[in-house]
Amino acid sequence: MKIVFTTNLDAYSGSMFPDMHHFVPRMGELVEVKKQCYSGLDQKKLPRRLEVVRVLYREESVVVELWYNKTDLEIARQAGAKPMG
Repeated sequence: MKIVFTTNLDAYSGSMFPDMHHFVPRMGELVEVKKQCYSGLDQKKLPRRLEVVRVLYREESVVVELWYNKTDLEIARQAGAKPMG
């Protein structure tokens, strides 16, 4: 089963997250971006991880929607980031 990560946050794309096929993250869990994406997010002072807020099971895939974790969002704002949301 293919797992697709999605978010409507401009600084993130589904390709930034690991390829997963063996288990589906549950709501409330955190998913970290791939290591090669760290520097771009660090420059913008944005979190390296997002929280699972919705899981949609489809016939051939599972869509996992991600959004900022409340604590990480507050830390980013205090660091001077201007995150969407």
